Amino acid sequence: MEIIVLGSGTAVPDGRRGSPGLAVNVEGTRMFLDLGSGSLYRAARYGFPVEGVDAILFTHMHPDHTADLVPLLFAFQNPEWSREEELLLFGPKGFPNFLGDLEEIYGDWISALGYPRKVVTMENSRVKNTKKSAVNARGSVYPNHGRAR
Repeated sequence: MEIIVLGSGTAVPDGRRGSPGLAVNVEGTRMFLDLGSGSLYRAARYGFPVEGVDAILFTHMHPDHTADLVPLLFAFQNPEWSREEELLLFGPKGFPNFLGDLEEIYGDWISALGYPRKVVTMENSRVKNTKKSAVNARGSVYPNHGRAR
């Protein structure tokens, strides 16, 4: 297993810490856990094959955890990064509506054209990936935030 910390910061910009994000490689399955602003740049800088990501898991819907989703989906429209493999998107309750709202705003610029995309709502569930990995999710409560959204 390989884990690259792309950012461990908060919603407040900090010159020493990036917004939240992890790049994970488990037996050939490449995933992002959150995609805060700058995560894609840092992943590419550290040699993580961003264009070949298999899954993205969002812990909650704060902007500092989701900011690089649109740039990634937009990049998949570029012929240099066109994909055929399924992209799995995992998120909390409300994530499908969030993605739908983004697609309404950006249209085909971020639509899954030419590749399948599966959106999974994670709430106390287990999902087996198409490769050798599985994802387990459980709700949690963040201090001063209420239930994770």
